[in-house]
Amino acid sequence: MGQVCFFIVVHLHIFFDLYHASYSSLREFVRCLGVVIFLLMIMDKIASYPYFYVKDLVGWVAFAMFFSIWIFYASNILGHPDNFIPANPMSTPPYIGGVATIAPVFIWFYSFLKVCMYLVQVFVRFTKEYFGCLWRIAYC
Repeated sequence: MGQVCFFIVVHLHIFFDLYHASYSSLREFVRCLGVVIFLLMIMDKIASYPYFYVKDLVGWVAFAMFFSIWIFYASNILGHPDNFIPANPMSTPPYIGGVATIAPVFIWFYSFLKVCMYLVQVFVRFTKEYFGCLWRIAYC
């Protein structure tokens, strides 16, 4: 919170500097003080670089540790009960439909797309054949 207030105060100082014509000789000290504060603020930002780097690194390490513990030691907390049923490799579970239940829908959809593409090709050929002369006239 203190950094935000300091940021606001510095920018208000710069604004009042410009507003009150601090470039005149009477207020030159105020202007120089504002420039010094602004430069110190920039220098402080450069000097605090390792703090942000370490802070972000600590955050990533904490997340990686929590995620690793979650995955390797508590992976079944959010698990579904069906995951604990032993699998039978010779039969398909009843809730999984076979290919025969879905195939007619895909076949119908594929044939519908083929017919649509054929109609688009016929339309394009028709427009090129009968309106091609208009295109040549318009762009010549």
